[in-house]
Amino acid sequence: MRLSEIIRVVRTLTWLELDDLTDSIVACMPNANRSNVYRTLCVLALTECHKKRTTSLYI
Repeated sequence: MRLSEIIRVVRTLTWLELDDLTDSIVACMPNANRSNVYRTLCVLALTECHKKRTTSLYI
């Protein structure tokens, strides 16, 4: 499984903040770092927090 797929799945299932997400990813893939995770989130358009997304849908 590619790093971007793992990041996408973990982010959409847990909606962890960037630092927590990075810690989780690095635990299983030591070559990952905060920059890689952030760039991947930007490419996947997953940089917004889930709470912000859901509240904006109902306003």
